[in-house]
Amino acid sequence: AGGYNVDEKVASVLSGLGFTTADYKKSCTDFSGGWQMKIALARLLLSEPDMLLLDEPTNHLDAAAKAWLGRYISAYEGTVVIVTHEEALLRSAALTGVIEVRDQRAHVFRGDYAKFLVEREERVLRALKEYEEQQREIDKLQSYITRFGATMSHAASAQSKRKMLERIEAGRVDLPTELDTQADRPSLRFPRPQFCEQRMVALAGAAWGWNGRPLYSGCSVEVERGMRLAILGPNGCGKSTLLAALSGRLPLLEGKRETAEHLEMGVFTQDLAQELPLDAVALDVVLKHAQAKDMTINAERCRNVMGALGLSGSKALQKIGTMSGGEKARVALSMFVLVPHNLLLLDEPSNHLDVGTVEVLTEALQEYQGTIIVVTHNRHFCELLAPTHVARVLGEPGRQTVAIEARPLRPSDWEGMGDDSAAAGGGGAVAAAMMQQQMQQQQMQQQ
Repeated sequence: AGGYNVDEKVASVLSGLGFTTADYKKSCTDFSGGWQMKIALARLLLSEPDMLLLDEPTNHLDAAAKAWLGRYISAYEGTVVIVTHEEALLRSAALTGVIEVRDQRAHVFRGDYAKFLVEREERVLRALKEYEEQQREIDKLQSYITRFGATMSHAASAQSKRKMLERIEAGRVDLPTELDTQADRPSLRFPRPQFCEQRMVALAGAAWGWNGRPLYSGCSVEVERGMRLAILGPNGCGKSTLLAALSGRLPLLEGKRETAEHLEMGVFTQDLAQELPLDAVALDVVLKHAQAKDMTINAERCRNVMGALGLSGSKALQKIGTMSGGEKARVALSMFVLVPHNLLLLDEPSNHLDVGTVEVLTEALQEYQGTIIVVTHNRHFCELLAPTHVARVLGEPGRQTVAIEARPLRPSDWEGMGDDSAAAGGGGAVAAAMMQQQMQQQQMQQQ
């Protein structure tokens, strides 16, 4: 971005994505993976290219940042190409065209998302009518061949009908896949959880954070059997860090962590997909992981779970390195689902998943009889899980604590997660330059 208003532009983008003026001088290494993705997105938007290519840009964004991004895209003067499952973004981004990839074909529609939905329904109805007419013709020809094919007097006519049937079969019209019913969709079921004591995980007088610096201090948290705990709050408040401390993946700086004797904990985080071996076949990785816990799990069971999560057919046999980010996330989620656990810790599990797959996962979690702790910005997903407890992060960084209430969700729980922040003040140009330099240094250190 150039010109006299560079500071204003940078401040607007950073603020829209959830950064505060206090974040401007922080090192990129001080931010979590999700926030680093937001830094990369800010850099891209501020470069103002002629064409923006955005692949699932709303992952790692809370409701306020998603709403801001939709408005930003709708006012963008260049060309924008978006790949997303976020319906709200599709509605707010002022699209001029939609390409739907379905059945290995690209269906092109002109107009905005609302017009696309109408035209797609009309296309489906036309395809359904053509399919039904063809099926009636096939049934008519088959009936004639079956009835008269063996009689001498109708042999020539039956042969003619058979050739007609072969031509129709060669150009057979398939039933539109948009009409797949709930019964046709693969089902997903978590293994039955094993017994566990009432108090599953407890933190007492605990402090934890990153790089030796506490984010939370003086915290006491107990997770009991049967809880469905939703951890809510805006991006950057430390929800994933809380989950990391509860899981034991992040060592405490002070206090103690205790777990039940029969605890079998499963953890699904946003970065698990990045740890998968790229040169391995997806099905082989899932099967090996599952059989390390339970040798009775076979390839068929793995393929059923992978299919329910959108990795059906040949997709399960792809090498992980050839997969998209969303497909890798499905592989990691398949590994998570197959192994029995009595406590599930889920960090933004609906990221990278399309609407249908989120529904499959939600239904499986609704039926799950164990304990669940979930971090999510997806309000609909969270409401369907019907939490029994709600946790919120309180206080300033360094002195943060956790408040857990035994109650269902309230509309007020989402306040502050959907309101835009005011534009930040000056100094944004310096912050953008610092972010770019620090990210380059970090990449060099990792190489």
